[in-house]
Amino acid sequence: MSQRPDGNPVHAGQRDLADALQRDAARDLKKGFHAGLRPGDRVAQPDRLLETLREMTPSVLHFSGHGTPDGCIVFESDDYVHVQITPQQLATAIEHAGETVQVVVLNACYSDAMAAALLEHVDCVVATSDAIDDRAAIAFSSNFY
Repeated sequence: MSQRPDGNPVHAGQRDLADALQRDAARDLKKGFHAGLRPGDRVAQPDRLLETLREMTPSVLHFSGHGTPDGCIVFESDDYVHVQITPQQLATAIEHAGETVQVVVLNACYSDAMAAALLEHVDCVVATSDAIDDRAAIAFSSNFY
């Protein structure tokens, strides 16, 4: 999942991250995916999350985008409205999607509250407790796997 809440649906950082992850897709991400994204999409959409989790049955879910100080992550709707997903909403989606997700990577600012909620449903969550610079986030995602 990738998202930027500044009104730009496509951002150079997203392209860099998407390119880096695409290069690695054949290697380590065969069971991971970007929830809510379809081929050609550049932003995650909340209405596709549960459907995509059920269809793809990933073992790794990687969100790369923006988080809010109150622990939400930011998606974008079909009409470019920014939608905040609370920790409980994402935890519920993962719970209802089945038991395939084992690892969640939250490459987003202030994602530690989200991580705490997700640990009730998955074995491992990687998150940050503070703000993270876009360049550092992109470098992290492209080198994590």
